[in-house]
Amino acid sequence: MSKFILTLLVLISSSCGLVQKVAINTTADMLFDATKEIETEGNWEIFKDGIPGNLKMMEGMAFIQPKNKKLLVGLVKGYTGYAFAITETLYIPDQLKDRDSNLRIQLIANYTKALDFGLRFMEVKGVSFEDLKQKINEDQGIVKLLDENFGDSTLDLEGVLYTAQSLGSLIFLQKDKMKMVSLLPIVKGMFDWIALKRPDINYGTCDIFFAAYEAGRPKMLGGNPAKGQALFKSLINKYPNNWLARIAYLRFYVIPLADEDEFKKEMTFLKNMREKFLAHIPWRPKDEPEQPEFQDKGLLLYQTIAIKQFEMIQSVEKDLL
Repeated sequence: MSKFILTLLVLISSSCGLVQKVAINTTADMLFDATKEIETEGNWEIFKDGIPGNLKMMEGMAFIQPKNKKLLVGLVKGYTGYAFAITETLYIPDQLKDRDSNLRIQLIANYTKALDFGLRFMEVKGVSFEDLKQKINEDQGIVKLLDENFGDSTLDLEGVLYTAQSLGSLIFLQKDKMKMVSLLPIVKGMFDWIALKRPDINYGTCDIFFAAYEAGRPKMLGGNPAKGQALFKSLINKYPNNWLARIAYLRFYVIPLADEDEFKKEMTFLKNMREKFLAHIPWRPKDEPEQPEFQDKGLLLYQTIAIKQFEMIQSVEKDLL
């Protein structure tokens, strides 16, 4: 009888573990698919208040299943997105005026958490951070390494993309540390690989990086501001309704180079878009035609962030040029 009870307890325990695993896998699938809906959010405040709770829930699930790839990609994407959309947006005035700020500390913390989840995902796929570092000086080494271990699924591409973005942002925030700057070729190699697989991912995210990569480095370190500006111009023409391209152009080229004419032109454009955006928010009868800037719902979150970042730049506009 005691053997029967012991066997029954083992079966029940195993069954509970299986049910838990199936439940988490199913929920992870749903959460990953639901991220596309988040990209249609047109209200910055709702995004700011709504995302943290979801991220903590996903962290709890990842604690139970630490190798679930969809959870890990959801977390690197979520923390990178939150860091960029919220913390970095609020940090812009301090960053542009070169002021010490607690927001910078929190921003580094957010991107660090994102990077941790991204590197965990990459390790599950067979690529460690040490593997990446070993390929820095090898021509196309990082591209080849990623090609050997990752496919062209959205899961793999977004996992690599947001890991690269979080690492690149940490380098940008700590440009005074040569140890960090020395890792920049890893970020470049990761974006090179993504661009080969899906060059139009997220409305020009790779192009924004390549333009900022050229414009943001001094010539002595291989930078080419003129090339960076040309890449920004091409990007803006290619994705006219992704206003984050114009924000990046302002932050990484126009303001650092003190180009007053370009600054006035871009700020005027964004001011007009802000007025259109605010007019778009209130409810309208369904038979009213949609303005062309807002027909692609996948761009709404990008536009929302761009408008908020424009407001942050505008708040210190008089002190910039």
